[in-house]
Amino acid sequence: MSRFVAVLSGGIGERFWPASTPQRPKQLLPLLGQRTMLRETLERIALAYPPERTLVITSAALREAVARECAELPRDHVIAEPRPRNTAPAVGVAACVALEVGGPSAAVAVLPSDHVVVDPEAFLATLAHAFEVAEAEPLVVTLGMRPDRPETGYGYVTRGEALRPGVFRIERFHEKPDIAGATDLVHGGRSYWNAGIFVAAARTILDELTRHAPEIGGLLANVVAEGPLRGARENGAAFAALYERAPSVSFDHAVMERTCAGAVVPAEFGWDDVGSWEAMARLLERDAAGNAVRGAARLADASDNILFAEEGRITVIGASNLVVVRSGAETLVCSRDRLPELRELLKGLNGSGGR
Repeated sequence: MSRFVAVLSGGIGERFWPASTPQRPKQLLPLLGQRTMLRETLERIALAYPPERTLVITSAALREAVARECAELPRDHVIAEPRPRNTAPAVGVAACVALEVGGPSAAVAVLPSDHVVVDPEAFLATLAHAFEVAEAEPLVVTLGMRPDRPETGYGYVTRGEALRPGVFRIERFHEKPDIAGATDLVHGGRSYWNAGIFVAAARTILDELTRHAPEIGGLLANVVAEGPLRGARENGAAFAALYERAPSVSFDHAVMERTCAGAVVPAEFGWDDVGSWEAMARLLERDAAGNAVRGAARLADASDNILFAEEGRITVIGASNLVVVRSGAETLVCSRDRLPELRELLKGLNGSGGR
């Protein structure tokens, strides 16, 4: 089979404001190193998959910025969605392009552009195993991260019967639980963090979308029929109609929570979705007082703070449990326990005249 990897890079990363903006969202930030998260994802993939087998799906507004980050890819492998429609249409488009480029036996792995992977070799070995499973039978395989703590910020997937060694039928998906629910799932021993990584034959993806989300599957069938996609897909009437008429729904909700063809492969490769400033702090080295710092900072009688300075320096004296972010013309000062409210608070701040 022809194996492709599709990287989803259209998010806006509101939880990382003010460093993340609509013009430069999370995946285009060097949050933990010198390279952007998208760049790190592409370089990880490149260890096993060449540019001609790599796709990046982003938004029209981000296309040029994303294209600069992946200049080694063929230009028509950077696909711009004209409007946001969540991940189900994007996964379907990735399957359409894989079919066109790789033929009827093509398979595709779909993964986010902004996750951390500590062990790239283990990641690629797990991905290869998932491809083998998806090529052997019509399954949509998701990677389940073995949890090391009860985490309320992630969704979970619970395994059912074994289909083969290291592969299980999906019994159930769980939305982000409260702490009691997360503790029960972790202690139960059959549940994993849902990383949002899917592997399947391209034809299987389109068949499952047609079966469980026909309003999307039918529009994707028109995209395939309209071909050729390469070089002209974003100017095609069927491609435009997909994004005008398709509902905004995740691939999880559209397919994975409904299908009987779902399988989970448990995995361990040092994964984190780095979904917030709090999550980033888990990955930074902390000082003796528990402060997590990226950039220049001075601290005196300060503890358990998260500090991020893209330029200049942050000074904190006599304060604890704060998040302080300095980025461009904006500065965030927030109590750590209020971070979950950041997205809602931004709605009130926008248009408030800066007051």
